[in-house]
Amino acid sequence: MARLYVLAVAKTKNPYHRFGRILGLLVKLVAAGFLRNPRLVLLIIPLCARLNRAARRCERLMAHLAAGRLPKPRAPACASGAAQAGVKQAEAARQSTVQTVGQAQARREQAAGQLSQAQTAPRQIAVSRTAKEQALAKIAQARAALASAKIQLRYTRIYAPCDGAISNKTVEAGTLVQAGTPLMAVIPSETIWVTANFKETQMTHLRKGQHAEVSVDAYPGHTFTGLVDSISAATGSTFALLPADNATGNYTKVVQRVPVKILLNPDQPDLDRLQAGMSVTAAVAVK
Repeated sequence: MARLYVLAVAKTKNPYHRFGRILGLLVKLVAAGFLRNPRLVLLIIPLCARLNRAARRCERLMAHLAAGRLPKPRAPACASGAAQAGVKQAEAARQSTVQTVGQAQARREQAAGQLSQAQTAPRQIAVSRTAKEQALAKIAQARAALASAKIQLRYTRIYAPCDGAISNKTVEAGTLVQAGTPLMAVIPSETIWVTANFKETQMTHLRKGQHAEVSVDAYPGHTFTGLVDSISAATGSTFALLPADNATGNYTKVVQRVPVKILLNPDQPDLDRLQAGMSVTAAVAVK
Protein backbone atom coordinates (compact mmCIF):
# COMPACT_ATOMS: atom_id res chain seq x y z
CA MET A 1 0.00 0.00 0.00
CA ALA A 2 1.42 3.38 -1.11
CA ARG A 3 1.92 6.05 1.43
CA LEU A 4 1.33 9.78 0.83
CA TYR A 5 3.67 12.15 2.68
CA VAL A 6 2.91 15.86 2.96
CA LEU A 7 5.87 18.22 3.44
CA ALA A 8 5.00 21.32 5.35
CA VAL A 9 7.44 24.08 4.50
CA ALA A 10 7.09 27.59 5.83
CA LYS A 11 6.60 30.29 3.23
CA THR A 12 9.59 32.52 2.56
CA LYS A 13 10.58 34.90 -0.24
CA ASN A 14 14.21 33.78 -0.29
CA PRO A 15 14.60 30.64 -2.50
CA TYR A 16 17.77 29.57 -0.62
CA HIS A 17 15.90 29.38 2.65
CA ARG A 18 13.12 27.44 1.03
CA PHE A 19 15.58 24.92 -0.53
CA GLY A 20 17.41 24.49 2.79
CA ARG A 21 14.21 23.76 4.66
CA ILE A 22 13.10 21.23 2.06
CA LEU A 23 16.45 19.45 2.21
CA GLY A 24 16.39 19.42 6.02
CA LEU A 25 12.94 17.82 6.07
CA LEU A 26 14.08 15.18 3.59
CA VAL A 27 17.01 14.28 5.81
CA LYS A 28 14.72 14.02 8.83
CA LEU A 29 12.30 11.79 6.91
CA VAL A 30 15.09 9.47 5.86
CA ALA A 31 16.46 9.30 9.40
CA ALA A 32 13.02 8.58 10.84
CA GLY A 33 12.45 5.81 8.38
CA PHE A 34 9.60 7.36 6.49
CA LEU A 35 11.49 7.39 3.20
CA ARG A 36 12.88 3.86 2.83
CA ASN A 37 13.46 4.06 -0.91
CA PRO A 38 16.99 5.49 -1.53
CA ARG A 39 16.30 6.01 -5.23
CA LEU A 40 13.59 8.49 -4.47
CA VAL A 41 16.03 10.46 -2.31
CA LEU A 42 18.66 10.41 -5.06
CA LEU A 43 16.11 11.80 -7.50
CA ILE A 44 14.97 14.57 -5.17
CA ILE A 45 18.48 15.83 -4.34
CA PRO A 46 19.52 16.68 -7.97
CA LEU A 47 16.17 18.29 -8.45
CA CYS A 48 16.81 20.44 -5.44
CA ALA A 49 20.29 21.36 -6.78
CA ARG A 50 18.74 22.51 -10.04
CA LEU A 51 16.23 24.52 -8.10
CA ASN A 52 19.11 26.05 -6.20
CA ARG A 53 20.91 27.09 -9.41
CA ALA A 54 17.71 28.47 -10.88
CA ALA A 55 17.16 30.44 -7.70
CA ARG A 56 20.64 31.90 -7.92
CA ARG A 57 20.06 32.97 -11.50
CA CYS A 58 16.76 34.51 -10.52
CA GLU A 59 18.50 36.37 -7.69
CA ARG A 60 21.16 37.77 -10.05
CA LEU A 61 18.49 38.77 -12.55
CA MET A 62 16.51 40.54 -9.84
CA ALA A 63 19.66 42.40 -8.76
CA HIS A 64 20.32 43.56 -12.33
CA LEU A 65 16.71 44.67 -12.70
CA ALA A 66 16.92 46.59 -9.43
CA ALA A 67 20.08 48.31 -10.69
CA GLY A 68 18.36 49.29 -13.98
CA ARG A 69 20.55 47.21 -16.32
CA LEU A 70 20.32 43.84 -17.99
CA PRO A 71 23.14 41.30 -18.08
CA LYS A 72 24.83 40.68 -21.39
CA PRO A 73 23.88 37.36 -22.94
CA ARG A 74 26.73 34.93 -23.31
CA ALA A 75 27.42 34.02 -26.86
CA PRO A 76 28.61 30.59 -27.74
CA ALA A 77 32.35 30.21 -28.19
CA CYS A 78 31.92 29.11 -31.81
CA ALA A 79 30.00 32.32 -32.71
CA SER A 80 32.38 34.77 -30.95
CA GLY A 81 34.55 35.48 -34.05
CA ALA A 82 31.55 36.02 -36.32
CA ALA A 83 29.95 38.29 -33.73
CA GLN A 84 33.11 40.38 -33.42
CA ALA A 85 33.33 40.64 -37.22
CA GLY A 86 29.70 41.73 -37.31
CA VAL A 87 30.39 44.30 -34.61
CA LYS A 88 33.35 45.70 -36.55
CA GLN A 89 31.29 45.79 -39.74
CA ALA A 90 28.47 47.57 -37.94
CA GLU A 91 30.96 50.05 -36.44
CA ALA A 92 32.41 50.73 -39.90
CA ALA A 93 28.91 51.19 -41.29
CA ARG A 94 28.14 53.56 -38.41
CA GLN A 95 31.27 55.62 -39.09
CA SER A 96 30.47 55.72 -42.82
CA THR A 97 26.94 56.86 -42.02
CA VAL A 98 28.27 59.58 -39.69
CA GLN A 99 30.67 60.75 -42.41
CA THR A 100 27.87 60.77 -44.98
CA VAL A 101 25.69 62.77 -42.60
CA GLY A 102 28.53 65.28 -42.07
CA GLN A 103 29.01 65.67 -45.83
CA ALA A 104 25.27 66.16 -46.29
CA GLN A 105 25.24 68.84 -43.56
CA ALA A 106 28.21 70.58 -45.23
CA ARG A 107 26.39 70.54 -48.59
CA ARG A 108 23.27 71.85 -46.88
CA GLU A 109 25.21 74.75 -45.31
CA GLN A 110 26.85 75.49 -48.69
CA ALA A 111 23.46 75.49 -50.40
CA ALA A 112 22.09 77.79 -47.70
CA GLY A 113 24.99 80.19 -48.30
CA GLN A 114 24.39 80.13 -52.04
CA LEU A 115 20.69 80.76 -51.46
CA SER A 116 21.46 83.73 -49.21
CA GLN A 117 23.86 85.11 -51.82
CA ALA A 118 21.26 84.64 -54.55
CA GLN A 119 18.66 86.46 -52.45
CA THR A 120 21.02 89.44 -52.11
CA ALA A 121 21.65 89.54 -55.89
CA PRO A 122 18.82 92.08 -56.65
CA ARG A 123 20.22 94.52 -54.09
CA GLN A 124 23.71 94.03 -55.48
CA ILE A 125 22.38 94.74 -58.99
CA ALA A 126 20.70 97.94 -57.77
CA VAL A 127 23.92 99.01 -56.05
CA SER A 128 25.87 98.26 -59.22
CA ARG A 129 23.44 100.32 -61.31
CA THR A 130 23.76 103.23 -58.89
CA ALA A 131 27.55 102.94 -59.02
CA LYS A 132 27.37 102.86 -62.83
CA GLU A 133 25.26 106.03 -62.93
CA GLN A 134 27.66 107.75 -60.54
CA ALA A 135 30.61 106.65 -62.68
CA LEU A 136 28.92 107.98 -65.82
CA ALA A 137 28.22 111.29 -64.08
CA LYS A 138 31.88 111.51 -63.03
CA ILE A 139 32.94 110.74 -66.61
CA ALA A 140 30.69 113.50 -67.97
CA GLN A 141 32.04 115.90 -65.34
CA ALA A 142 35.61 114.98 -66.27
CA ARG A 143 34.87 115.51 -69.97
CA ALA A 144 33.38 118.91 -69.24
CA ALA A 145 36.46 119.83 -67.18
CA LEU A 146 38.69 118.65 -70.04
CA ALA A 147 36.79 120.75 -72.58
CA SER A 148 37.01 123.80 -70.29
CA ALA A 149 40.76 123.22 -69.85
CA LYS A 150 41.22 123.00 -73.63
CA ILE A 151 39.34 126.28 -74.06
CA GLN A 152 41.46 127.95 -71.40
CA LEU A 153 44.57 126.60 -73.10
CA ARG A 154 43.45 128.03 -76.43
CA TYR A 155 43.00 131.38 -74.74
CA THR A 156 46.74 131.43 -74.01
CA ARG A 157 47.48 131.49 -77.74
CA ILE A 158 46.32 134.07 -80.28
CA TYR A 159 45.85 132.82 -83.85
CA ALA A 160 45.63 135.15 -86.85
CA PRO A 161 42.41 134.86 -88.85
CA CYS A 162 44.43 134.62 -92.09
CA ASP A 163 47.97 134.55 -93.46
CA GLY A 164 49.61 137.95 -93.81
CA ALA A 165 51.97 140.51 -92.36
CA ILE A 166 51.71 142.08 -88.90
CA SER A 167 51.34 145.86 -88.76
CA ASN A 168 50.52 148.46 -86.12
CA LYS A 169 51.76 146.23 -83.28
CA THR A 170 51.19 147.78 -79.84
CA VAL A 171 52.19 144.90 -77.57
CA GLU A 172 55.50 143.45 -76.40
CA ALA A 173 56.48 140.22 -74.62
CA GLY A 174 55.52 140.37 -70.94
CA THR A 175 52.91 143.14 -71.39
CA LEU A 176 49.72 142.69 -69.36
CA VAL A 177 46.72 143.38 -71.61
CA GLN A 178 43.04 143.77 -70.91
CA ALA A 179 40.20 142.16 -72.77
CA GLY A 180 39.26 144.08 -75.93
CA THR A 181 42.59 145.90 -76.25
CA PRO A 182 43.87 146.11 -79.91
CA LEU A 183 47.25 144.39 -80.09
CA MET A 184 48.16 144.46 -83.80
CA ALA A 185 46.79 144.52 -87.33
CA VAL A 186 47.20 141.70 -89.86
CA ILE A 187 47.52 142.56 -93.57
CA PRO A 188 46.37 139.55 -95.68
CA SER A 189 48.93 138.35 -98.18
CA GLU A 190 46.91 135.82 -100.15
CA THR A 191 43.89 137.92 -101.07
CA ILE A 192 44.38 141.56 -102.12
CA TRP A 193 41.53 143.88 -102.99
CA VAL A 194 40.89 147.55 -103.70
CA THR A 195 38.03 149.63 -102.37
CA ALA A 196 37.01 152.09 -105.12
CA ASN A 197 34.61 154.92 -104.24
CA PHE A 198 32.60 155.51 -107.41
CA LYS A 199 30.16 158.41 -107.77
CA GLU A 200 26.55 157.53 -107.55
CA THR A 201 26.12 158.74 -111.11
CA GLN A 202 28.61 156.06 -112.24
CA MET A 203 26.70 153.18 -110.69
CA THR A 204 24.07 152.92 -113.44
CA HIS A 205 25.56 149.98 -115.31
CA LEU A 206 28.10 148.74 -112.76
CA ARG A 207 27.50 145.08 -111.79
CA LYS A 208 29.21 142.36 -109.78
CA GLY A 209 31.68 140.23 -111.76
CA GLN A 210 32.64 142.89 -114.29
CA HIS A 211 36.27 143.24 -115.38
CA ALA A 212 38.31 146.06 -113.77
CA GLU A 213 41.76 147.62 -114.12
CA VAL A 214 43.66 149.31 -111.30
CA SER A 215 46.59 151.73 -111.66
CA VAL A 216 48.72 152.40 -108.56
CA ASP A 217 50.21 155.89 -108.16
CA ALA A 218 53.36 154.40 -106.59
CA TYR A 219 54.06 152.32 -109.71
CA PRO A 220 53.20 154.45 -112.75
CA GLY A 221 52.75 152.62 -116.02
CA HIS A 222 51.89 149.34 -114.25
CA THR A 223 48.30 148.14 -114.34
CA PHE A 224 46.72 145.36 -112.22
CA THR A 225 43.58 143.49 -113.28
CA GLY A 226 40.71 142.24 -111.20
CA LEU A 227 36.95 141.67 -110.90
CA VAL A 228 34.17 143.51 -109.11
CA ASP A 229 33.59 141.39 -106.02
CA SER A 230 30.83 143.31 -104.25
CA ILE A 231 29.01 146.67 -104.11
CA SER A 232 28.23 148.35 -100.79
CA ALA A 233 24.58 148.66 -99.80
CA ALA A 234 25.03 152.28 -98.59
CA THR A 235 27.10 155.32 -99.45
CA GLY A 236 30.22 156.19 -97.51
CA SER A 237 28.68 159.18 -95.75
CA THR A 238 26.01 156.95 -94.22
CA PHE A 239 28.57 155.42 -91.86
CA ALA A 240 30.42 158.67 -91.16
CA LEU A 241 30.86 159.86 -87.57
CA LEU A 242 28.70 162.94 -88.32
CA PRO A 243 26.49 162.04 -91.27
CA ALA A 244 25.02 164.94 -93.25
CA ASP A 245 21.36 165.76 -92.57
CA ASN A 246 19.86 168.17 -95.11
CA ALA A 247 16.22 167.83 -94.05
CA THR A 248 16.07 171.45 -92.79
CA GLY A 249 17.74 174.76 -93.71
CA ASN A 250 19.62 175.44 -96.91
CA TYR A 251 20.03 172.34 -98.95
CA THR A 252 23.06 171.83 -101.21
CA LYS A 253 23.09 168.74 -103.30
CA VAL A 254 26.40 166.81 -103.03
CA VAL A 255 27.23 163.79 -105.17
CA GLN A 256 27.65 160.72 -102.92
CA ARG A 257 30.27 158.03 -103.23
CA VAL A 258 29.49 154.26 -103.21
CA PRO A 259 32.26 151.82 -102.08
CA VAL A 260 32.95 149.03 -104.58
CA LYS A 261 35.27 146.13 -103.73
CA ILE A 262 37.54 145.05 -106.58
CA LEU A 263 39.36 141.75 -106.01
CA LEU A 264 42.71 141.63 -107.80
CA ASN A 265 43.56 138.50 -109.74
CA PRO A 266 46.31 136.36 -108.15
CA ASP A 267 49.65 135.39 -109.71
CA GLN A 268 50.33 138.86 -111.13
CA PRO A 269 53.84 140.30 -111.16
CA ASP A 270 54.70 142.84 -108.45
CA LEU A 271 51.51 142.00 -106.60
CA ASP A 272 53.46 141.50 -103.38
CA ARG A 273 54.76 145.09 -103.61
CA LEU A 274 51.33 146.55 -102.96
CA GLN A 275 50.73 147.88 -99.46
CA ALA A 276 47.59 148.80 -97.61
CA GLY A 277 46.48 152.44 -97.94
CA MET A 278 48.04 153.20 -101.35
CA SER A 279 46.21 155.51 -103.74
CA VAL A 280 44.94 153.90 -106.92
CA THR A 281 42.81 154.73 -109.95
CA ALA A 282 40.17 152.09 -110.83
CA ALA A 283 38.29 151.62 -114.08
CA VAL A 284 35.46 149.12 -114.65
CA ALA A 285 34.30 147.93 -118.06
CA VAL A 286 30.53 148.15 -117.81
CA LYS A 287 29.81 147.04 -121.38
